[in-house]
Amino acid sequence: MAKFFQDHMWQDSIFAIKLSCKVSDFEPFYGQLIEKLPQTSEETRRRGAGTIVKRFFSEKTLNQPTRLTWRSYKDEKLLQHLMRYQFLMSEPVIADFAKLNVLNREPGDHLEFRDLADSFLQQTYGEVKPKLRQRLSAALQATGLVTRSQQIMYVREQADIERAFGVLLHVLFAPQSTTIAVKDILNHVFWRYLGLREPSDVVKLLRCLEAQRIIVKYVRADQLEQVTTAYSADEILNHKRLP
Repeated sequence: MAKFFQDHMWQDSIFAIKLSCKVSDFEPFYGQLIEKLPQTSEETRRRGAGTIVKRFFSEKTLNQPTRLTWRSYKDEKLLQHLMRYQFLMSEPVIADFAKLNVLNREPGDHLEFRDLADSFLQQTYGEVKPKLRQRLSAALQATGLVTRSQQIMYVREQADIERAFGVLLHVLFAPQSTTIAVKDILNHVFWRYLGLREPSDVVKLLRCLEAQRIIVKYVRADQLEQVTTAYSADEILNHKRLP
């Protein structure tokens, strides 16, 4: 059976990522995080810190895209888009619900959330726990995938994702300047987690990066379709190459 997912801790996670920019090593950061989280009980702070680390510092290093891009770009939207990707990658049950019921719908579509959630939780866990339904709803809203208005849940449109797309393109496929097959990009889930719906949307962003000279070459000929990046992931993360 799938493991029960925990609270999203979104604001605490934002705090943690920004806190990590004030230190240079993981251990001092982790100690400060346990000390400075807002929960009263030390045991609760330790559990919360462990959850945040699992999601956003899973390798127990500060060499993480969310931290590095916040330090370089100071862009709140970029931070939250990258956090959504990392959160969904680390929470497969929530990600499965999102892929089945949110990411395949158009922005503005109405979700019959209670029915969808109860059916999903029954299939996943063999029972419906109201606390898990509430956690799922809260996580979808915190990550920006949905919004509520007068108790009705809607799929939310993701705006200004170009930088996040550029960051993840390099982190996932181009640690050094390299050539990438477009099919490999399309076969990865990252662009869906950012909020893109169709492969054509991905191609548009690749063309945008080409116009900005982040991609130096986009080749489409016969069965060949590939892009060549201008920079390494380090340059993108640490030297603010993205406009």
